[in-house]
Amino acid sequence: MHRPRFLSGALAVAAASLLTSACTTGSSSSAEGGGTGGAQGGGTVRLALTSDVTTFDPIGQQAASDYVVGRLMYETLVGQDDGGAVVPRLARTWKQSPTGVTFTLRKGVTCSDGKPLTASQVAASLTRYRTTSAGAAMTFGPGNTGAGTTITADDEAGTVGIELAAPWGELLPGLANSTTGVVCSPGLAAGDRLGRGAVAGAGTGPYELVRAERGSAYELKLRKGYDAWPPYASMPAGRPAGTLRVSVVRNESTLANQLRTGAVDFGAFTGPDAARFGKGGFTIEAAPLIRNFVAFNQREGHPGADPEIRRAVAQAIDANAFNKVFGGTGQVMTSYVDAKAPCVSTDP
Repeated sequence: MHRPRFLSGALAVAAASLLTSACTTGSSSSAEGGGTGGAQGGGTVRLALTSDVTTFDPIGQQAASDYVVGRLMYETLVGQDDGGAVVPRLARTWKQSPTGVTFTLRKGVTCSDGKPLTASQVAASLTRYRTTSAGAAMTFGPGNTGAGTTITADDEAGTVGIELAAPWGELLPGLANSTTGVVCSPGLAAGDRLGRGAVAGAGTGPYELVRAERGSAYELKLRKGYDAWPPYASMPAGRPAGTLRVSVVRNESTLANQLRTGAVDFGAFTGPDAARFGKGGFTIEAAPLIRNFVAFNQREGHPGADPEIRRAVAQAIDANAFNKVFGGTGQVMTSYVDAKAPCVSTDP
């Protein structure tokens, strides 16, 4: 099967996340591997997204807004710190081999209805992800689809085991992806309703969805006593917000105006409006984001099957000029893979 080729010179633009001094974040470590020690949050943070949430089901996440809200509502077994280091989330510890991993869950973790999170529920959630998510092949490995992956649970020991038919080195990083967020039994039984909004008792994350106006606004509340915060190497100061008010502002210029006037506290940009916040009481954090790329259909009978046509199209597009349209702050890429990503040769 022919694979699409990405345009040489595809544009990558950094997304600037703007956080005002009114916002609060996570705080110090707890006794069992990180978090806020069960402390309750304070205040309200107003967050703006430039696109609506398309689904509340973690395995269906596709848009940036899905990942933001999904990470708040559903927790993963592990997370990733700066530099790719794997850190505990729902799992307290783990033992890894080339063909699998056994997780020991944190003690006292609950679902959003206050009932204990069991190893069996975690295994059932991961099994659902493995059998229904298109991204599961990249988490467990292309050679471990179907019966190639076995997921087991021991409720008494509080452990979840994953055994692969073939070695796969990306298993732990894959389980840090928000699409693997653990869904409790009520959510697993809800079917399609899980993607449409809040399901009581389904969540494992720090926040619960309490109000939803599709296409307009959402409100999430911090769960009382939540204590599964990840122990990042550099923990932010302050407390988590008690309430998150999320609005959908599709135009970045409008969002920039709202930040300037104090109507919202936090917003993300991929275009030139980010340049308006270089100073004046705003904190800017940049994260890599592939803004645009060109893919060719190389199947037989299509123009993209001809390498000369692909070359001509790629040469006709001026990526540097396109970058200037978006403020000139992006990085023009010559590959879909980030230059910092390690490459491993499989040649003999």
